[in-house]
Amino acid sequence: MKKLIVRCDDFGLTQGCSLGILRALENGCISSVGAIVNTGLREDDARALAGYSGVSVGLHVNVVAGKPLSDPRLVRGLVDCDSRFYASRRYRCSDIDLIDPIELECEATAQVERFKGLFGKLPAYIDCHSVATPHVDEALAKVAGKYGVPYVDIDFTYLKDKWNVYAPKLPNNMDYDSYNPLQFLMSDDAGILTHESTFVVFHPAFLDQELMEISSLREGRIKDQAALSSLRFNVWLVEHSIDLISIK
Repeated sequence: MKKLIVRCDDFGLTQGCSLGILRALENGCISSVGAIVNTGLREDDARALAGYSGVSVGLHVNVVAGKPLSDPRLVRGLVDCDSRFYASRRYRCSDIDLIDPIELECEATAQVERFKGLFGKLPAYIDCHSVATPHVDEALAKVAGKYGVPYVDIDFTYLKDKWNVYAPKLPNNMDYDSYNPLQFLMSDDAGILTHESTFVVFHPAFLDQELMEISSLREGRIKDQAALSSLRFNVWLVEHSIDLISIK
């Protein structure tokens, strides 16, 4: 039986993200969710997500939106003069690694503790939202090791080592006119039917004003939400005996 991990990221980034993922979860086609805990994740949304016992919930460490959970004086290199995190473009446009691993370790630890308070348990895994650098890997691998949970890096090394997953190159979700996640999932491009284990990541959401203001990924989220809520995809998984597995 072929195995598939469908991970949905950015739960808690805004309520539109949370509600979009919760609605898609009702269709039974999601196996893992990455939660952001520093931007106002509501306790009732966290409880609703925790109610899906077969879905693993990881910590999607966020240092590019909102404010830190740690003392801003301890993460000066990550925040601006208003104690808000710098946007991800600061790191993507730099030729050097601007992330201070000690500061990131401090903030990630605070986010793990907030996660524990919201969900009543440790995250199933830790990864990072929108930033991938050697210093990110260094800091988050250390935090994950301290708590005894897996760290999933940008290359999905943990998943490849554990399940030998195939992680296909996803279509450009910023090109709204051509982006078709449902068609991609059921095509040979995704490789779900040709590999023993496949891993894909999506960002389903309902657009709200806050998301429009803080994220450049907008309309593509709507299509992700529709695809993962689709009865057609659910039936396709059943017809091809695809086993959804979670990151644990």
